[in-house]
Amino acid sequence: MSKQEDHDSDDVEDLDLYEDDYLSVQSIRDSHSDVEESVVVTWKMGRRENTEMVHTTVTPVSREGEVSQTVCDSRVIRISTVLEPENIAPLFSGAEWAGTRVWHAAIRATEYLYDTYGDVFNSHCDTKHIGKKSLVELGCGLGVPGMIASKFMGASPVVLTDQSNITSQLIRNVKSNFPENCEADHIAVLPLDWSRKAVRSLLKETGLEKIGFDFVLNCDCVFEPLYGKSWMLLIEVIDEFLLINPKCIVLTSMERRNSD
Repeated sequence: MSKQEDHDSDDVEDLDLYEDDYLSVQSIRDSHSDVEESVVVTWKMGRRENTEMVHTTVTPVSREGEVSQTVCDSRVIRISTVLEPENIAPLFSGAEWAGTRVWHAAIRATEYLYDTYGDVFNSHCDTKHIGKKSLVELGCGLGVPGMIASKFMGASPVVLTDQSNITSQLIRNVKSNFPENCEADHIAVLPLDWSRKAVRSLLKETGLEKIGFDFVLNCDCVFEPLYGKSWMLLIEVIDEFLLINPKCIVLTSMERRNSD
């Protein structure tokens, strides 16, 4: 399932985690400690139209915590999975740990979104962001589906949300993959606690309080052994989005596990 490939540095291993016709996911690990430093997601399908795409990406985080940027293929998203010292939590400690993984539910949701609604995104794609389809991802963790929807499908605006205590890593990854000087990329990271009041505040902050989002996405946000009964709050949040925009499309993707 995994293989080691040649790299410029002897200190980095490239391990294949997943690959299909749509995308591939690779884990970049320190060869000495076997600690994962980042994941590289390569999108194989069509890119968004009528938009000049200029992207940079981060290299693995150094031991000193410094991050550098290099120009990369526009079909590639590289995401640091190294938590900041203040965000490090015990293994299986809720969202902190789960938010550093690319789950299969996220991959399946991304592919379904492309297959089912890719034409909807592309038909509304223009350089002035007029008439584009908006998307919010709930409990997004690394935010891979939302980033792909923004970078390769043409969704705009895209708002990636999660608990405030784990958004610092997400903000760094978005900045590295969506340079500030790239006006074509409308993507934001905002904290969101799962409550109706928080949803209304989010909509107001994004200027969508009257029209809401076109798509509401959540991937693997239901798993009682890790998240408890938080799925009840998730239902309330989704319902609030639907109250604002009854026509919005809600996509929930989850993996059924034996312990759930």
